[in-house]
Amino acid sequence: MGCNGSQPAMPTLACYETATFNTTTCVWDVTGSQPAMPTLACYETASFNTTNCQWDITGSMPAAPTGLACYETASFNGTTCQWDVTGSMPAAPTGLACYETASFNTTTCQWDITGSMPAAPTGLACYETASFNGTTCQWDVTGSMPAAPTGLACYQTASFNTTTCQWDITGSMPAAPTGLACYETASFNGTTCQWDVTGSMPAAPTGLACYQTASFNGTTCQWDVTGSMPAAPTGLACYETASFNGTTCQWDITGSMPAAPTGLACYQTASFNGTTCQWDVTGSMPAAPTGLACYQTASFNGTTCQWDITGSMPAAPTGLACYETASFNGTTCQWDVTGSMPAAPTGLACYETASFNGTTCQWDVTGSMPAAPTGLACYETASFNGTTCQWDITGSMPAAPTGLTCYETASFNGTTCQWDVTGSMPAAPTGLACYETASFNGTTCQWDVTGSPNPPIVTTASGCGSYSWLVNNTTYTSSGVYMATVGCQDYVLNLTIHALPFVTASDLSACAGQSLNLVGNPTGGTFSVANPYTGPTTTYTYTYTDGNGCTATSAPANITISNAPGITGVNMSNIGAASGTVNWNSVPGLIWYEVRYRIVGSGTWTGGGTQAAPTSYKNIVGLQAATQYELEVRGFCTNNASAPGPWSPTIIFTTDVACPTVTNLNEINVTKNTATLVWSAVPNANYYQIRYRTQNGPGVWISGTAAGNAVSKPLTGLSVGTIYEWQIRAICNPTPFSTGA
Repeated sequence: MGCNGSQPAMPTLACYETATFNTTTCVWDVTGSQPAMPTLACYETASFNTTNCQWDITGSMPAAPTGLACYETASFNGTTCQWDVTGSMPAAPTGLACYETASFNTTTCQWDITGSMPAAPTGLACYETASFNGTTCQWDVTGSMPAAPTGLACYQTASFNTTTCQWDITGSMPAAPTGLACYETASFNGTTCQWDVTGSMPAAPTGLACYQTASFNGTTCQWDVTGSMPAAPTGLACYETASFNGTTCQWDITGSMPAAPTGLACYQTASFNGTTCQWDVTGSMPAAPTGLACYQTASFNGTTCQWDITGSMPAAPTGLACYETASFNGTTCQWDVTGSMPAAPTGLACYETASFNGTTCQWDVTGSMPAAPTGLACYETASFNGTTCQWDITGSMPAAPTGLTCYETASFNGTTCQWDVTGSMPAAPTGLACYETASFNGTTCQWDVTGSPNPPIVTTASGCGSYSWLVNNTTYTSSGVYMATVGCQDYVLNLTIHALPFVTASDLSACAGQSLNLVGNPTGGTFSVANPYTGPTTTYTYTYTDGNGCTATSAPANITISNAPGITGVNMSNIGAASGTVNWNSVPGLIWYEVRYRIVGSGTWTGGGTQAAPTSYKNIVGLQAATQYELEVRGFCTNNASAPGPWSPTIIFTTDVACPTVTNLNEINVTKNTATLVWSAVPNANYYQIRYRTQNGPGVWISGTAAGNAVSKPLTGLSVGTIYEWQIRAICNPTPFSTGA
C-alpha cells in the first residue's frame, strides 16, 4: 500500500551515511557506518575528518640515537615508543690456552688472541708419548716399556724388540706321538713339556639275542654284532599264531578252532570254512502260503516249522443315507457305498440358499434381497450386483485440481460438487544488500535470497617507513592487515612496513692538504662528497640502502680541514682498577696525539703522554681504583709542539674496584719432584698469574697461569731436596703480587 500524504523530509546524514525512502514503511532508511579506525603506531594519533570522510593520522617516529658503540644496535620499540639500544661488549674469551693473551680490538669489535704453543719434545722412546699440559704450560712425556709377557709355554722365550716396540716370543711345541689305537688320545702336558697318551678299549656289548655274537672292529673302534633269528614256521591253520621264544631259541605255535554256532533255525545247518576261518550256516525258510483273502494274514511257526493263517471279514456299514446302498469289495477289502444326493437346484438368486432335507430326500430354498444403501455422495449411484450379491456404488469425486502453487490450497465443496482453490503468494522481501537477489522458491514456498560479497581483492605490499594505499587514499606507517570497502567490493591489504635503516655519518677532521677517508654506518652506502675527501672544510651526508630496499640518509656531519683539527670519537675501553685504554678517530695528516686526564673536580690536569700516528689509542696507567676521571685528546699536524689542535670534548669514565690480593697460600701433596699450590678464590677473577723459583740464588722465575675458577695448580719436574718460593696474583686488573714461600 502506498504512503498517504506527502513524503517526510530527508534526515540530516553523516558523510558516510546514505538515506533511501522506503515506500513500504513510509520512512527514510539510513545505511552506512563510520570507517573503522586505522591501526596506529605508538607515536601516531587518528582523528576523523568529516570533510573527506576519512581518518587523519598525525605524528612521526622519534629520531634514532647517534654515537653508538661498535657492538650496539638501535631498534624502535613500538610498546615504549622509544629506541632500545641493545648490545654489550663481547665477553672476553675464556678457555684460553696458557700461552695465549686476549686484547679487545675496537676496530674489528672483537677480542684478538695472541701467543703460540711451545714446540713438542723430540727423541722419545718408542713407548713414550708427549701431550701438552695446559696447566703447567709444558709438554708432559708419558709411557713406559710394556711389561714382559707372562704365561709363556714351557718351550717359549720372550725378548723385547725396540723396532716394533713389542716383545718377540720364540720356541715351538714338540711333535705329537703317532701310532695310537683308535680309542687313544694324545694331549700336551705343559708341566712335563711332553705328550700324555690316554684312553681304553670300549666294553663289549651286553644283552645280545640267543642267536647273536660280538667281535671288536679296530677300524670303526666299535663292537660288531652278527647272527640272525631262525625262520618262522609255515602251514599254520587259520586260527594258529607263531611267536619266537628267546629262551628256547625256537618258534612257539598257539591258537584253536572257533566253537560251532548255536541257536540255528529249524531249517539251518552249520559247517566250518577253513578259508574264512568262520562257520558257514545254510538252509532257508519254507515259502509263505498264497490265495489268502484280503482280511487273512500268514505267520511262520518256528516250532512246527509251518505257516499259520488268521483273520475274518469286516462287518457291513450302518447309518446309510436315504439314497445309499453297501456292497463288499474284495480288492480294497472294504464295503463300497453307492448312490448320490439329488442335484441341488440351480438359478438361485445370490441371496437365496438351498439345504437338503433328509426326511423328504429333497432340497429346501430360503433367503431375500438386501435393502438398497442410503446417504450417497452427490457424485455416487447405487445398483444391485447379482454376482457379488451387494449394492455397487459408482461415481467418484472429481479429481483435485493440479498445478497449484505452493501457497494455494484446494478443498471439495459438497454443495456445488466442485473443488474450491484459496491462498496467495507471500510478499517479496525488502532491504536486500547490493549483491543480493530475491526469487520465489515454489518448493519451499519462500523467497530465496541469493548472492554473496565478491571475494576480497587481496594485495600484499611493503613500504619503507610508510605506504599509501590508493584504494582508500590512506597512508600507513605500521605493518598489519588493513581492509576497505568500495561499493560492493571488499579490499584487503597485507602490509609490511620496513623501518628505515639507521644511518650515521661521523664528524671528521684532517690536516690541510691531507686525504680524508669518510666514515658512514652501516657500510656499503654512498657519500654526498667524494671519498676520499681532499677539499676544504664542509659538511656531508651518507646514504644507505638496506636489504629490504629501504634508503635513508644521515644527518649532515662535519669535515674540518685545518692546520690544527679537533679530535672526534673519543671513548674508553679495557677499564680496570688502575688502568684503561683511550680510543679516538684517526685524523689524516696528524703526526702525533697528546692525552691529558684528571679526577673529576680537580683543578690540575695530569699528562697522559703522547702517541705517534697512525695509532689511535693510548693506555693510561697509575689510576686510582673506583674513581671518576675526565679525559681529553688533541693532535698535532707538525712536529711543532707549540701549534697543537684544540682539545677534544671532555669524556668522563670511572675505574673499576681493585682486584684483591690473593690470600691463604699453601702447598700440598709435596713429593720428590711434584707439589700442588693452593690459595683462596678471588671473586670475579679472570685468571691467575703464577711464578716460582728456587730460593737459593735465587733462581730464575718460571711463570704460568690458572683459570679464574681455579684454587690450585700442580707443579712437576721439581728438583729433589730443593727449597722453592712462589708468588700469585689475580688478574681482574693489575695489582701487586701477593707473595708466599
